[in-house]
Amino acid sequence: MMRRPGFGLLFSLIFVTATFVACADDSSSSAAPADEGFASEGEGCGSTADCIGDLECAASGLCEIAQAEGTPPDVDPVPTNVVHEECAFNTDLQGKGVGDHVKNFSLKTVYDTEYNVHAQNCGQPGRKALYLLLGSGWCGACEGYAKRAEALYQGYKDAGLEILWIESEDQDYNPVTLEWLEAWQAEKGTTFPLTRDLNFNYTYGAMAHASNALPHLYIIDPTTMELIYADGGGSKWDEAEGVVADLLGVDMPLYNQ
Repeated sequence: MMRRPGFGLLFSLIFVTATFVACADDSSSSAAPADEGFASEGEGCGSTADCIGDLECAASGLCEIAQAEGTPPDVDPVPTNVVHEECAFNTDLQGKGVGDHVKNFSLKTVYDTEYNVHAQNCGQPGRKALYLLLGSGWCGACEGYAKRAEALYQGYKDAGLEILWIESEDQDYNPVTLEWLEAWQAEKGTTFPLTRDLNFNYTYGAMAHASNALPHLYIIDPTTMELIYADGGGSKWDEAEGVVADLLGVDMPLYNQ
C-alpha cells in the first residue's frame, strides 16, 4: 500500500518552491536609481556625489570635468605634497592674523593640478617671500595689476620671490572655470602660479579677510609660513612691494613703469 507524503515533506516542497520564485523575482527587479547629483560644471559641491554625470568635485569646491592623470605638456611637474624638512612652521603659533603661522591649504591651478601652499614654499631652498594676491574678473584694480605682478615675478623669482594669484569670480560674477583661467592667463601674459578659489573659501580658512575691498594682498615668510603683511585695495601696491623687498633683501622700487 502506497503511503501519502508526510506533512513535513509537503512543507519542504512548498518552501523550496516559494524560495525559488522569490529569488527569481529579486533577480528580475531593478534597484532604485542612484542619486545623479544636482550641480553642473562650475557649480559648488561638497562631494563628487553632488555633481551630475561624470563631473567630479574638485579641491576648489566646484564640479569639474574629470581629468586624466598626468602632467600637461610643457608644464613643470608639480612638487609632491610632502613638506620640505627645513620648514619651520609651528602649529603652536598657527593662526589667521599677521604674526601667526598660516596653516596649509591647496588650490586648483590653471593646469588642473594642485598647488599645495606649504609643500611648494615652506622651507624650500632659496624661497624668501610668498606674495598672494586675491582678485576677481570684475575687479578693475586687480586686473590692472597683473602686468606689474608678472614683471615682479620675472625680475625677482630667481631672488626667492613666489607669486600666487587666486581668482574667485569672472567679470559676470560667475565662478571661474579652468577655461576662463586659461583665457585670463593668455590675455595677461602671466607665468606665475594662477589658481581659483570660489569665494576664497580655502584661503579665508587659513587667513583672515585682509580688507573690505579687492584685491587682497598677503605676504608670507616661507621659512616659517608667518603672515607678515595683510591688506587690500588698489592703493597698497607700493606698500606691499616694500615688504616683499625687505624679505628678498633688495632695494625699492621693485617695479619701474
